[in-house]
Amino acid sequence: MRRSLLWALIGVALFAGAAWGQCGCEPTIEGVPDCYTSFWSGDQVLFKLVVPVDFFFACSGCPTPFVVGWRVETLDGFALSSASFAEPKPHGFELAWNGHDQWGNRIPAGFYRVVVLTDTVGEFGAVIELVERPCGVGPCWCPCLTCCGDVPSSVPCCPPFGMPYVEITNTASESSSFFRIELTIVQTGSSTP
Repeated sequence: MRRSLLWALIGVALFAGAAWGQCGCEPTIEGVPDCYTSFWSGDQVLFKLVVPVDFFFACSGCPTPFVVGWRVETLDGFALSSASFAEPKPHGFELAWNGHDQWGNRIPAGFYRVVVLTDTVGEFGAVIELVERPCGVGPCWCPCLTCCGDVPSSVPCCPPFGMPYVEITNTASESSSFFRIELTIVQTGSSTP
C-alpha cells in the first residue's frame, strides 16, 4: 500500500513537472520580444533565409523563393539600413549587416528586426538585440582581459513549420581582442562607359 502510494506521488510529481515545463510560465517583460539573438553593439550580424523542405510539402506548387534584398528596422518598422540585389540570391545565401545605419552611424543598443525580402513569398524577419559592451566601445584594457564577459545571452526562436524563416548567426568571439579595424567604403554616384 505504501509503495503504491509512493509510486503514485512520484508519478504525479513527474507529470506536474513535465506540464509546468511545457507551459511557458516565465513572465514576459513589456517591450522585450519573446525570442531574439543578442550581439555586442557594433559587431557584424550574419543572417540568411532558410527554406525548409517542409515548405515545399506545405505549399505544393510554390516556386522556390529567392532573396531580393534585406533591411534592418526598429520594432516600430522604421528602416535603419537596407540593401537590394539586382540579381536575386538563392535562399541560404549568407548576408551580413555591420551594425550601422544607412548613414554610417553605429546603431545604439536595443531590439531590432532583420527582414529578408523574397521575390515570391513575401518578407520574413527575426529579432536581434544589440547590447553595449560593459567596458565601452573599444577593447577592454583589464589585467584579466575578460572584463567584457562573454557574448550576451539570447532567447532562441523555434523555426516555424512549413514556412521560410530568417536564421541569425552569432559568430562573435569573446571580446578579448586587442585590435579591430573596420573599413566602410561608400560609393556615390554612378559611372557609365
